[in-house]
Amino acid sequence: MEYRRLGRTGLKLSEIGLGGWLTFGDSVGESDADRIIRRAFDLGINFYDTANVYATGESERIMGQALSQFPREEIILATKVRGRMWPGPLGEGLSRKHIISAVDHSLKRLGVDYIDLYQIHWPDAETPIEETLQALSDLVHQGKVLYVGCSNFTAVELQDALDLAEEYGLVRMDSVQPHYNMIFRGPEDSLLPPAGAGAAVGALPQRVQTPSGREAAHQRALRQGLSDGPESQGRGRARGDGEAVRPYLGSVRPRLDPAPSGDHVGDRRRLQDRAYRGQC
Repeated sequence: MEYRRLGRTGLKLSEIGLGGWLTFGDSVGESDADRIIRRAFDLGINFYDTANVYATGESERIMGQALSQFPREEIILATKVRGRMWPGPLGEGLSRKHIISAVDHSLKRLGVDYIDLYQIHWPDAETPIEETLQALSDLVHQGKVLYVGCSNFTAVELQDALDLAEEYGLVRMDSVQPHYNMIFRGPEDSLLPPAGAGAAVGALPQRVQTPSGREAAHQRALRQGLSDGPESQGRGRARGDGEAVRPYLGSVRPRLDPAPSGDHVGDRRRLQDRAYRGQC
């Protein structure tokens, strides 16, 4: 197994990571999850990625339980926050209130004292990014989180977060996890830079295989407006029985294209909520 630095950090991830979307707690039970994770660890995989909304917390619980058999210092554990986890107006989003509560729930389910990489699952148009970054900064200072990243951000959204973090001295995004793989190439047109660009943010592209019908629904939502370019229109992902996250060959610096119109931004955000609400 080869290992690569996450962006400009000193954190070294295995080239292939194991994810828990639509698997642990969903199509894969505890005994199989334990077997899969043990095999992954034996092969040198040290990066394990999940999210609190996957199987409504069951993915975190099962992954944390399976990983507890290995030395914590040899594991890089990543999870995400944003989606709905309990009823009411405070049960989802990226407000300080939701993040502070959600991270404690995730820590308990995972059975750990800290999370290596805590990621914004997708943007929250109703919460200022400054508020979100301040809450994440507090978690880093408290030792509950070591690194911060994002998922499903556009180049503009990522650059805004990086600029504000630098301006106000807040925690910086060290990774971005886009919907990007050998089949879905849209982010190459906007988010990922040409090869050899200056290192800034580590990218964690996905290779997803799943027999679940939810993947087909997810692809339909993407085709209705989330695809970044004509190359990705109408293309689905391979089907199988697992999920993997592969760190990008280098790091990325967001490449900013002309900003879309206000109406398009609003439509995109609504589609993001439809496509990503607990599904990726």
